[in-house]
Amino acid sequence: MRTAVLVIVLSTSLLAVEPPDGSETWSLTRGKYFDVHTDGTRREPAGFVRHLDRFWTGLAAEFGVKLRETPLTPVYVFRCRADFEDYMVGQGKPKELSGWCRLGRDRRFIVTYDRDYGPHDSVWTVLRHEATHLFVFDHVPNARGLPGWLSEGLACYYETAGVTEEGLVVGKV
Repeated sequence: MRTAVLVIVLSTSLLAVEPPDGSETWSLTRGKYFDVHTDGTRREPAGFVRHLDRFWTGLAAEFGVKLRETPLTPVYVFRCRADFEDYMVGQGKPKELSGWCRLGRDRRFIVTYDRDYGPHDSVWTVLRHEATHLFVFDHVPNARGLPGWLSEGLACYYETAGVTEEGLVVGKV
């Protein structure tokens, strides 16, 4: 009985995951594929949008797929780690994560915080990693059935991609 109650509580809490509050302290910049919300990050929000839109079209070229019509994906970039950690703990997620994406056709988003600890640990790396998860979910048949190691492996591989106006530069670390 105790196990059944725990399963019900955990299932209910996973369904209740919400994006950050879109109050007046958050600004919105729209792109072709993403809506980027920030709460005062030091970077220009349009830069996040350009980067993600180019990355998304670059992934389509890499995978050889035509982009499907999907609603714009909300992306929330917290200005500081402390606010991000508070949000993650409130959602029942480990505060040690650098970013997270909610997969789903009905409710999806990416959340991270503005960081720049070097070329392999930056907000750009996290955004590419989480966007790869979304891309695979949207464009690879039966993506929900992929083993975790393969999903994370693809995301880790593409998080290192260079994003240019011409497309992605992959395979170089």
